[in-house]
Amino acid sequence: MPTYEQTPVSGVEYPRAYAIEINNRYGVTPSVTFHLEALTLLGDRTLSRGLPSVTCEFDPEAIIPILGTDDGTPTGDSVTHADLYQILFSLCEQLRANYVSP
Repeated sequence: MPTYEQTPVSGVEYPRAYAIEINNRYGVTPSVTFHLEALTLLGDRTLSRGLPSVTCEFDPEAIIPILGTDDGTPTGDSVTHADLYQILFSLCEQLRANYVSP
């Protein structure tokens, strides 16, 4: 295979959620799906490739260990699914109360 015009590169790659989908339909157990991608940073270029999505159903008593956003290490804090549900409900109500119709 020809090797002309090849340039060594170095960079970093990390997974991230590019979209979060919450299903809260009436009569159905709520669930959340994280749509994931791997970002590869190469100097001034960023490459993205899809990763499998992950989903979980709402379990009010399930515990979520809180991780630091900088390095993913545990902070020692945690919340339950019920706590998160209440936070998202509160955000929705706040946004709804401040909504101005176009």
